[in-house]
Amino acid sequence: MNDTTVAPSRTALREADDLTSLGVTAAAAAVRNGDITSEDYTAALLQRARTLADLNAFITIDEAAVLASARAADKARAAGSTAPLLGVPIGVKDSYLTKGLATSLGLEGLAQFVPNEDADAVRAIKDAGATVFGKNNLVEMSYGLTGHNEHFGQVKNPHARDRMSGGSSSGSAASVAAKIVPASLGGDTVGSIRVPASFCGVVGFKPTTGRWLRNGVAPISHTLDSTGVFARSVEDCALVDQIVTGEKAAEHTVVGHDLKGVRLAFAPRQFLDLVDAEVDARFREVARRLHDAGAEVVEVDLGNDYNALVQTATWSIFAHETMGSISEFLPTTIFRPPSRRFT
Repeated sequence: MNDTTVAPSRTALREADDLTSLGVTAAAAAVRNGDITSEDYTAALLQRARTLADLNAFITIDEAAVLASARAADKARAAGSTAPLLGVPIGVKDSYLTKGLATSLGLEGLAQFVPNEDADAVRAIKDAGATVFGKNNLVEMSYGLTGHNEHFGQVKNPHARDRMSGGSSSGSAASVAAKIVPASLGGDTVGSIRVPASFCGVVGFKPTTGRWLRNGVAPISHTLDSTGVFARSVEDCALVDQIVTGEKAAEHTVVGHDLKGVRLAFAPRQFLDLVDAEVDARFREVARRLHDAGAEVVEVDLGNDYNALVQTATWSIFAHETMGSISEFLPTTIFRPPSRRFT
């Protein structure tokens, strides 16, 4: 990023902080209603990205292109556009193809690779009016859960620089937690959304495998891979999910706090034995509130060998599919003739 701006005043900093605190839904509504401009909002996010550059959450940000897209969104709004994500900048994990913007997959050798097409999920958010803010740092090839990348550096946890951010969608989670972007697209095979969301304290949504289109995203396992999103609220994740899948918002069948007829199960021995006491207490408080709202909440035991079976099955699938998946993706997507590689 090129930093040629003058240091902002205290008032400007407070105003920028108010803007960067907006979530996806709130920011989109504010732009549509004319309460803020996309250009001002985007400029505030870019300033925050510069201020928090030490987090190493992004590999690539094209500031000029991002601001140009924001200005175009403001013109579209003035012309009557009501696109659901109009003028909202969103981060994208650098395993997604992005037309005209470098896509490295976390590999030094691909740092200059510029695709001539977008991944399907990126195309969907663009069609909804969103701007690609930048490409988030990630574990190399998405193979890891810590957030470390030998070539582009460790993504730091915005809450404590000496703590891990989690991975492999490390930069995506950290940038959302740090309020650099209101949301970021990520990916999950064996925890790459869930782990960094937990470590960074944001909402990570891993859709059921196959719910989101995965075309144009570097694969690991066609059985286990899932593209998804990080945001700071469930509402924002739901909005992005509707955009990517093309589904309308689900009709709410729950009236008020009445969950009568809803049956929920959880397995404490398999999933709660190792969590901190505070986490356990918060989880059980939520279960109690669901029960009080009318839901039937049932404790189940999945058996002594459940975790071992899950581990064996997961890593066996991973090992069997990963070589074929990435070997097919790299030649067909990246190593094309030069006339088709670059825009």
